[in-house]
Amino acid sequence: MTENIRIVEIDGVEYNACGGTHVTATGEIGIIKLLKTEKQKGHIRIYFKCGYRALKEFNSGVNILASLSARFNTAKEAREGALAFYRFTAELWIVH
Repeated sequence: MTENIRIVEIDGVEYNACGGTHVTATGEIGIIKLLKTEKQKGHIRIYFKCGYRALKEFNSGVNILASLSARFNTAKEAREGALAFYRFTAELWIVH
């Protein structure tokens, strides 16, 4: 580093170097998609996407679910049960 960097403190939680991306209003960020959380050294690390990356991730999931609905000929509300049935049937077929 050749210049000073800004350190952001979340009181009692952590310190981080400022990433330099600033918005004038939170609405500029767009949607936020939580990908996963994991515990590390007594803290929780959060993985997420926001803005267009989050929208792309969301749309990808919607497209996969639409394909599954078409493949299994089920309504959105019945997908989980249909998938569980096919998984159970596949397990029976593998065992026998």
